[in-house]
Amino acid sequence: MAELHLIGTIASARDFRQSRLFSKWSFSTGNGWKIINGCSEGQTQECCDPYSNEPVWDHPVDLHFTTKTLQGSPKALLQVFCRDDFNKILFVSYGVCSIPLKPGFHSIECHTWKPIGDWQDRLKDKFLGTTLQLKSPDVLVNADDRFELLTESMGIVRIDLHVLAKNFDKFGFTIQAGFCDINCCCDSDCTEHDSKVFSRCIDREIDKEKDSWYCHEKPFFRHNETRFIFKKIVDSLFCIASDNLPPMYSASSDLQIEDKSSFKNIISNNKPSSFKWKLDKKNISFQNFNVSSQYHYGDILWTINKNSLQPFDLPQSGFGKMCDFKKAVRFLEDWTSSCYQSNLTNNNIYLFPSNFINFTIIATPSKFNSQYIVQDCPKAVCQSINVFICSGSLIVCNANETVKTTCSENICYNAVKKIVYVIQHNGSEGIKSIDVHFRLANVSNSFKQEFEVRYKWINANESLIIERSGNPGYIAGKPIFVGTQLLNKTNDMEIKYIAFNKIYKYLTLPMAYKSGICSETERYPVKFLENIKLKCSIVVETSNFSTSTCVKLQNRTIEALTSFMTFKNFEQTNFDRQFVSKSGNISDNNTKSWTKIFFEKSPQNIISARITESEIQCSGLVTSVIFDIVHSLISKPGSDKNHVILGVQVAFSQGVDLKWPKCIGKNCTDILQLDVVSFVSFHDVSKPTRYHIAGGPNLDISLPYDFFYPFLSHSRSNGTTLKFKLIHIYITLCFIFKALLRIT
Repeated sequence: MAELHLIGTIASARDFRQSRLFSKWSFSTGNGWKIINGCSEGQTQECCDPYSNEPVWDHPVDLHFTTKTLQGSPKALLQVFCRDDFNKILFVSYGVCSIPLKPGFHSIECHTWKPIGDWQDRLKDKFLGTTLQLKSPDVLVNADDRFELLTESMGIVRIDLHVLAKNFDKFGFTIQAGFCDINCCCDSDCTEHDSKVFSRCIDREIDKEKDSWYCHEKPFFRHNETRFIFKKIVDSLFCIASDNLPPMYSASSDLQIEDKSSFKNIISNNKPSSFKWKLDKKNISFQNFNVSSQYHYGDILWTINKNSLQPFDLPQSGFGKMCDFKKAVRFLEDWTSSCYQSNLTNNNIYLFPSNFINFTIIATPSKFNSQYIVQDCPKAVCQSINVFICSGSLIVCNANETVKTTCSENICYNAVKKIVYVIQHNGSEGIKSIDVHFRLANVSNSFKQEFEVRYKWINANESLIIERSGNPGYIAGKPIFVGTQLLNKTNDMEIKYIAFNKIYKYLTLPMAYKSGICSETERYPVKFLENIKLKCSIVVETSNFSTSTCVKLQNRTIEALTSFMTFKNFEQTNFDRQFVSKSGNISDNNTKSWTKIFFEKSPQNIISARITESEIQCSGLVTSVIFDIVHSLISKPGSDKNHVILGVQVAFSQGVDLKWPKCIGKNCTDILQLDVVSFVSFHDVSKPTRYHIAGGPNLDISLPYDFFYPFLSHSRSNGTTLKFKLIHIYITLCFIFKALLRIT
């Protein structure tokens, strides 16, 4: 689990027209994030600076988060207030800004704004100070919803933060084998039919500069499921419909590494590379209920409740901790939240399980008919909810159990403590079933109510989870796949292929427990473009020290360094069978798609032992290993982040002599401890990207036979007609000349 620690201040404000300001602040996170220490909301003191009009708050912020995902990273939500000349507190503006995940110091300038309405609202704001305010914080959290607001820019709030991050390199895209991952356009499990439910491509970025001279923007979108047409005509009479310019390539991946000597020549002049994370920006649009198509990712789910069509929403907290607002449940978006219920009366419908189940959810909008609101909706179109009453950690549950909830004198019996919706879907086919799990409890004071929404593919096997490395080619921060070469003999024919083992699937390194001892169960997967050094200790205890003890220590060391391989006997023939996937495609078992791992200085079990009066010694022990990985950009137009691995070399250290103090006394135990060190270094051999400009095409321009009629005709013409003819010729020649300049 990754951790994020934010230490800093809500520092100051500037460019506000008001002088006496204070701010209410809070930090909002998405699914999978949890605050384990610190206060996520607060209020600064009121401050006034009559000279520079830049009040300084320096209000402390100290928060500690844990997370299972990069999505829904923390955002700072601000409400700025002022005190007028009549000692009245007035609302000034809102502000929202994302918190960077990169470790280090960040000075964030949060631009604030306020909603504005019609001319009457503006007059009230001008003379009475009654500024419009939002009813729900959803508009602040979701940037797409704010496009529907008419706002006015206000001042800037500065936030100074020190960001500490831990284990964030362990998170990235994951893929379920045999099932389509939503919005992952490069997932080979996704069919054209599945991709109809996508709202964006989280694995595709277009960084190319747009040229307004083209009739359309390139590259084309593979699917256009929005109401917008991706075509832009320039503000000119002419535009370029097509050209003969070759695409931009980086052809360095054609480099072949055949043996150890060529590997050494390549890495000798290459230094380790560095990289920066790029976070995908969420781009989900708010839309109303649409019966013309199926649900897309991010669409609001709709219900039929009491003969009316309503969004499916659940309680959530606003700037405080109470359940004052509602959250619309969106298709394929997992969600987790909590808030506090204080109204312990029968009037609070959110204390009763019936409020969360007495409706049906529209499963397939494209089949929905408005008549279904007042009559029975077919099961293929609307899904009812399966109820489970659970105890403890929602493991032991009873189906369709009816429990009566009552409240009296600020005490409620069997009130809803936690709700978990499990929605099974089939992608573009819509929702197939809905289960809700309740955990009930007797409450007498304000209590915490928890909500969770999970989406699952129908009939999905959750055990088949493999982290993606990129497609096509590796991307920064993703694991490296390894495989073993096998030989298949049939009818006197030998066929070599690569077998991918789901147990030993990644290139891994030994990692330590908190005590420093090498873990026997957990290993650290090497991340692409991550230069790293790891160290842990191997411990062997013996009461009868001999050469076999040193051999045992050596075998355990080599096993720790090479546990990514599928064999346990360290023979040279087995070392020669280890391969790494070039582009991260594990479904291709062709040997041409994998590159061999070259082992330099393979370890030998030539170990000797020596005993003196006060020391014991093992000679020829291997204690470290170095991984050199050569890579380059993939030979693909428009790609600047996908790489292929050209070669991997593993070099073991020279044998060293280690000594330990000898145990003195009867029946004592000698403890042999050896430090194992692993190094990984990446070498980028990509060729510089160059633009190849094609020569200008030949132009074959023909004019109508009577184009120069005024000059060739012997007939007399008046001056006005001749003047218009000359203007016509001049304009035409200008357009032709402009086109020639653009092409050449």
